[in-house]
Amino acid sequence: MEVKKYLPILFLFMSLATFCFAQAKFEKVDCDTMNYCFTAILSCPQSKDVLYRASKESLATHIPSFQQKLQYDDKETGTIKFRNSSYLHGTKTFPNNRPTIDMTGFVEYVVTITIKDGKYRVKTEDPMANWQESFIFNGTKQDNGRKRLDLKGFTLWSDYDRKILESYSSDIGQIIAGIWTRAKEIEEDDF
Repeated sequence: MEVKKYLPILFLFMSLATFCFAQAKFEKVDCDTMNYCFTAILSCPQSKDVLYRASKESLATHIPSFQQKLQYDDKETGTIKFRNSSYLHGTKTFPNNRPTIDMTGFVEYVVTITIKDGKYRVKTEDPMANWQESFIFNGTKQDNGRKRLDLKGFTLWSDYDRKILESYSSDIGQIIAGIWTRAKEIEEDDF
């Protein structure tokens, strides 16, 4: 088993553990490594109303232009669905004075948050990577064009390509932790 392949997934779990406190418990954490879709279900003592409010407030605070990215929002069913993107940047240097490849772009994906009394689920799907690739040789940068990659079923990850997953998994961990942190703040508020 190649440990490096699962490094972004481990990074996600470490992020989640860092931000979530003793009252929340992970019921399920799943990563579909073939399609790079994540699912996390947390149980916690808050009501559906508190978790829904915490989700909306946390997302509006931490995701730029959240209202424009919102695709579906139903308080009754406890469902929030939006399109998000994570920044990516990576470089690959070839040996023997060959050029360096520089990539800058983002990973787009759909996030669905489903809320019930005492638990919430965060699920991502349909990840698509988009980036600008350039060659840098002897200090000169030459554009190599835009790249687009549907991550479903993509298995040929190199160290260079894994940069796509690092920011993606980190941002998902922040969404999950942000909801829980805000729910605790709402619950502890005396007003």
